[in-house]
Amino acid sequence: MVERIVNDHLPSNTYLADTAVPGEVVVVDPGLDRERIDRAIAERCVRPVAIVCTHGHFDHIGSAHELQRTYSAPLYMHRADARIARSANFLLMACKIDRRITIPLIDHPLDDGAEVEIAGELLRVVHTPGHTPGSCLLEFRGTLFTGDTIYRDGVGLVDFPGEDTAQLRDSILAVWDRLDDDLWTAPGHGGCGRLGDLKASNVALRRFLALDHGRAA
Repeated sequence: MVERIVNDHLPSNTYLADTAVPGEVVVVDPGLDRERIDRAIAERCVRPVAIVCTHGHFDHIGSAHELQRTYSAPLYMHRADARIARSANFLLMACKIDRRITIPLIDHPLDDGAEVEIAGELLRVVHTPGHTPGSCLLEFRGTLFTGDTIYRDGVGLVDFPGEDTAQLRDSILAVWDRLDDDLWTAPGHGGCGRLGDLKASNVALRRFLALDHGRAA
């Protein structure tokens, strides 16, 4: 089971992903609304055993430090986004969001192609730089957490420091035909859906990738 929590700010998605151990979950992309995340954890009577971030923007790491401290849960994120994470409070001010966060430390840096064991299950890492230098697709128990690299609707372009449009395009195209179409896709913003359906129906993304203008899908 994967539960989606929609944060108030922007709004971003936080996910509680069940592990194979009853009562234990992985928190994916903990956003700025700590109270909402705490409430979901309490209502389900579960305990976070790991925190996993698809990238280092403030709306995806906002509650990470507090969750690390409360549950002694280690944080997994690509090392290339450490600098982006450290700029979180600057970006919050630039976006005129009246919040400040404590920057979390990365306990376990992720690398492309890594298979990391969490609670007896494998977290598979695909490094997809572009939205940020350390953006990743993270597969865990049949769900693909895509952060702001792949949305169900639209394209994850925000013009933040570190964003590289050409690199984002190349990263998505490099994995487009490698990923299982039956994976359940859980993006950092917006709705979820089957990957094969997303690849066929996200017109803006297909245009961004030029898939309907000379490239084969």
